[in-house]
Amino acid sequence: MTRRVSRRRLLAGSVPVAVGLAGCSFRWGPKNDDADGRATTADPADDTGPSDGVATTERPNDDLFRYLSVTAGDPTYRRWQPGTGDRQGVQSIAYNVAYARDFRSDLPASEYETRTIWAAVYGYVGVEYEELNGVIGGIAGRGAAYVGSFERADVTERLTTTPYQRFETAEGVDYYRWGRSGGTRFVAVGDAGVVAGPARQDADDPARAFVDETVPLFATAAGDQLRRHEESATYERYTDEVGWPLSVWIDPPRIAAGEGADDVLPGGSAVPDDVAASVRVGYGRSVAGNELVDRYWLWTTADGPAGPETVRAAYDDPEVRAAALGDTDEGELAVRRADRVVDVAVQEPIADSGGGRDPPLVAADATVESGTLTLEHFAGDPLPLAQVSVPVGDESLSLGDGMLPPGESLPVDLPDGAAPQAVVYSPPAAATRIAIAIL
Repeated sequence: MTRRVSRRRLLAGSVPVAVGLAGCSFRWGPKNDDADGRATTADPADDTGPSDGVATTERPNDDLFRYLSVTAGDPTYRRWQPGTGDRQGVQSIAYNVAYARDFRSDLPASEYETRTIWAAVYGYVGVEYEELNGVIGGIAGRGAAYVGSFERADVTERLTTTPYQRFETAEGVDYYRWGRSGGTRFVAVGDAGVVAGPARQDADDPARAFVDETVPLFATAAGDQLRRHEESATYERYTDEVGWPLSVWIDPPRIAAGEGADDVLPGGSAVPDDVAASVRVGYGRSVAGNELVDRYWLWTTADGPAGPETVRAAYDDPEVRAAALGDTDEGELAVRRADRVVDVAVQEPIADSGGGRDPPLVAADATVESGTLTLEHFAGDPLPLAQVSVPVGDESLSLGDGMLPPGESLPVDLPDGAAPQAVVYSPPAAATRIAIAIL
């Protein structure tokens, strides 16, 4: 019996969750300046596969795909994506915060908060939310890069209001650390942007490990080291076409491996096994007027058991289409094929837009002594206490109402024997949360 995977479950299982515990009505989106050079040659080892000379579109939705490519913005995140010859840092997903802000009134509150919460995952690192254009997550599996319109000098000055202390300057990058109660955090500030993340628990010298991992990333961002799209014609084509929408997968294994593809394919395990074993999967989510669009970019490998025609034909199967649409009752599915690429777009009408709240960026820490938890807020945005709680067992302690401004602290009486592990922020509309302090 075929196990049907709903689209909502599919996305939930393939897109990281921000938990910090242990037709369309078209409009233009933001356009980012991309200083990247275009690749002129491809690595001979790159599996672009031979073209079969076919470039067809079988459905009247080609305008949708052109729209998504144009309005998603340039893929500036790939400046930070090292080439395959130097993989000290690997990212998995990029969130376009500027895009979400521009379309805030069009997005459901839950969607806006789900995409922008990533700006707050590592707290306040000297970057204001209004200056932030995007967050590139999963660097070395432990950190994030922040890119935007902020000035380096402003970031370093703001860090002086936090407990972060500069401990080194390497290759023109300033390095800071903060020995928080839940573990040391690091921030690196360079001309290209800011990188932040926690200490590696498996490193003998976590500070040295953070420096060694991030120096090549800043060199890549500056163009001093080869970037992935300059090595791989497939990766360049994918990022050119998908751009940088609300969120986009940029993890090379997702692009380079067919194994496990049924976990991320539209249609899930309803897709035939030979198709799942023959495609490399890319993904991006966009807003198109009054609809959300999930776009899947399926590259058919040259040596897989199924060819492009077979992959394309799979999405004519009613069971596969139903699984791809999942519980999107009023959604539509559009498919096109161009050479070895099969594009699948799932459109979902937006029922209730607007109202999403910006995430608070805070530099906070918490300690427990004599049955009292003290939450100390050092810098950043005022913290809305109604959205903050302390999980204790199966319950959560409320911190009350009002705002906790920078420079103030809040005591919380704990139940007898309580051993909380974190203080968490939960957005009003999104079903996710982040830890603003870990104990």
